[in-house]
Order: sequence, then structure tokens, then C-alpha cells
Amino acid sequence: MEYNDLPIITILTPVYKRHNFLKLFLQNIKSQNYPLSKVKVIIDECKSDEPFINNLDEVKQELYPVELTHNVYDKKETIGFKRNRLVRDCKTNIFQFFDSDDIYNPDCLLYNYICLKDNNAVCVGSDQMIFCYTKSKYKICKIDCGGLTSHIHEASVMAKKKWFIKTNKFDVINTGEGKNLFMGVQKNKIFITNIDMVMICLCHEENTIPKEHFNDTNDNSPSLDEKIVEFIETILPP
Repeated sequence: MEYNDLPIITILTPVYKRHNFLKLFLQNIKSQNYPLSKVKVIIDECKSDEPFINNLDEVKQELYPVELTHNVYDKKETIGFKRNRLVRDCKTNIFQFFDSDDIYNPDCLLYNYICLKDNNAVCVGSDQMIFCYTKSKYKICKIDCGGLTSHIHEASVMAKKKWFIKTNKFDVINTGEGKNLFMGVQKNKIFITNIDMVMICLCHEENTIPKEHFNDTNDNSPSLDEKIVEFIETILPP
């Protein structure tokens, strides 16, 4: 696909605290195999005693040529509320969620956009999720989020804003906030993506919602790539 054919995509990131994961967040963006001059980022942060970004100018410089907008709000809101607000603030037609503490495949943006375009879709996302458990020697397991009739994992979603504003939007809750979103307008134009090409959900002690009940890893389960593990261990508290 030619450079001129690629649209500007806005990465949307809801965050509360999570300063430890700033390096991971920046790496997820900088490693994308998509022209960074065609990437914008909006962070929606609720004010806390542990700000996600301490020096905004430094972060903007590190991400250049990515255009970064960092919005900080006094009131703590649910993840669903923040996702809706992020889409409202998005100025491009196509957006992609990048949650701050997850690992995104370098091909995520390009892969999702190709899926969106080639399938004439209004939204793409995965009905599976890969969980990596930091306290279980970085073992990995894959779960089913319920299929198109039930649920797509919110953190994997790329969509068109023109479609989103006609939908049920995200429920104003902290878990399963997208369940009703994917049941409404143009449901037949939602395309299911391969989660292996998109992301890995990092399960750690600071998760907003505990995910240990999904953990069915064992000694024979695959592990996260060693180089990624080394990087993650530099940012997690001991």
C-alpha cells in the first residue's frame, strides 16, 4: 500500500496513574510499521498523585512526528466514559485504542487498517484476547471474548468515528464496556481480526480489573518473547 493512500489515524489512550507504563506506551507507538507522520495520539487522564506524564515536552519530542494531545481531568471516570470522551475529542475519521499497559504488535495499525479497508468495515476488533501473566513467569493464554454476538475486546478496536457516533457507544462502566456497542448500527460491517496481529494484554498487580480468573496457564504454556520480558521487567515495580 502506497504512503499517500494511508489515512491519518488517531490512537486513543485512557489512563489513570500508570506512570510505570509510560515507556511501554511510547514504545508501542514508535515501533509501529505505519508512517508516524500520519499518527496522532490523544491521552485521556484522570488527575492523580501519580501522573502518567511528568514532562509533556519531553514526551512530545520523543514521539515526534506523532502529534500528541494530553487531556487531564479533575474527576475520576469509568473506562467506558473515557473511551467515549476520547472518540468525541478525536478529529480524524479513523481511531485505534491503545491501552497504556498492553503490548501492541508493531503491525497493529497497518494490519487493522487493511482489514478495515479491504472488508469495507466500519469497525474491526478481536473476539479473543491473549493474556500474559507477569506473576506466572510471563506465561501466555488465549481466551474467547464471546464472539461477534456478544463481545469484542475494546483494547483491540479500530473504527470509523462516523459510525461510532451513531452507535450505542460504550457503557459507562469499568469492565465489558463495549458489549452493547457492537450490537447495534451496521453490526454486519464489523470485521473480526486475528488477535495475534494486534496485541497482548499484560496482566499485572496494577490492572484496573483483576484478570487472574482467566489464568489457565501451566508449565507447558508458551511464554512472552524474552526480549519483551526484559523490557517489561525494567518498568514494573519489584
